Amino acid sequence: VLARVDLGGRATNAVCALPGGGWLVGTEGGVVARVDPDGEVGWRQHPHGRDKFEQGNPHANCCSVVAAPDGGWLASGATDHTVRVMAPDGAPRWRISTGFGLFNRLAVSPDGRLLAVPADSLLELWDVGAGRRVAALPKPCFRGETLAGGCWLPDGTLMMLTDAGRLFSVRSKEAA
Repeated sequence: VLARVDLGGRATNAVCALPGGGWLVGTEGGVVARVDPDGEVGWRQHPHGRDKFEQGNPHANCCSVVAAPDGGWLASGATDHTVRVMAPDGAPRWRISTGFGLFNRLAVSPDGRLLAVPADSLLELWDVGAGRRVAALPKPCFRGETLAGGCWLPDGTLMMLTDAGRLFSVRSKEAA
């Protein structure tokens, strides 16, 4: 163990390495934090679960955190059915309301332009710089299975995993 980081006593559910060092961390309590390479918390916020509430279940579990390859933006996805895009200093930029949040395992394109947001019924691709959705693939494109996560390959192919364990490749029309 290199360092113990206190994020309010809640379990850490998501972590990603940041360009230039350190980590972006998400907890089951909805906290998102930037942790410096020496283990110090650079900033900490509690964006998930505060503005949405279902009776008896606060839906704050942050299950995915990602960073653009150049560190120009960060994002977190949680069971509050929301993906939040933020600046490197944690300042909010915009948010995406999604479907079932448990499967909001985010993926960033190699050039940092696109954010893949899998939800219960579709896969959305967002142009982060423009703050707009550029594509949406419905669940039937994935044999009706729920998307569990994905990652972009260096060649620009997006690989998506379903809850049934199937892998699908997603490519732009130009690459097909």
